[in-house]
Amino acid sequence: MEIEYLKKLDETSELNTFVTKGISLEGIVSLEDKYNNGELFPKAFREYLFIGGEQEGTFTVSDDWEMLREDFQESLEGNNFTLDRSVFVFDMEDGGNVFLFFYLDEDKEDPDVYLFLSGNYLAGTPSYIKSANGHTFSGLINEAIRRIKNGLPF
Repeated sequence: MEIEYLKKLDETSELNTFVTKGISLEGIVSLEDKYNNGELFPKAFREYLFIGGEQEGTFTVSDDWEMLREDFQESLEGNNFTLDRSVFVFDMEDGGNVFLFFYLDEDKEDPDVYLFLSGNYLAGTPSYIKSANGHTFSGLINEAIRRIKNGLPF
């Protein structure tokens, strides 16, 4: 696979003492079948999977997507929040009150990243979705690498 968006991750074989380990193209296709109705994931996410989908050291992407999907769905339902677009949830923070995802119906090779903040995130605030500071998926991964290399907190 030609790497276009995640060159920093591809060039960084070790982060936080973890050696990256990717998923085969066959494995990526299997995940696309399971989570995207057989449609290709955005290119930047495919690159991520190929380079470090099984193990990577940025800690910005969970490896338990099934659990994330279930927790995300429960959070949506528990907050009476409906989402009428297909998404891929790739991480959660703050004990499950914040979920990071990208829309699968955007026609972008490097999708924009969004946050779902449950009503529990800020007590008394309704649940909402917002942009992750304008980050694309590759931008989020590259920022995590920069912070790790410079000893900065996430």
